[in-house]
Amino acid sequence: GNHDDDTISYCQNNNITYEAYSPLRHVNLSDPRLTSIADNHGVAPSQVALKWILQKDCLIATSPGTNEEYAKEDLALDSFTLSEKEMKELTAM
Repeated sequence: GNHDDDTISYCQNNNITYEAYSPLRHVNLSDPRLTSIADNHGVAPSQVALKWILQKDCLIATSPGTNEEYAKEDLALDSFTLSEKEMKELTAM
């Protein structure tokens, strides 16, 4: 992924809100690690990527675009939780 863990950690340690802007732009949604986790939870790979961001205690700025189904997926993130093992696997991507 295209994330900066040092910056995220710095922001969290200093009460600075870190925002993931356009968070799916550089994510390979067909990566087998991502699709496997998505399949295990019965959700789309994009939802797993967004949930990873939320569980890192970051905000998400995402555009609904023109696809209504994608917009619904972006908002339906409360139905599952990523395990610690899954979070580590996704962080390593």
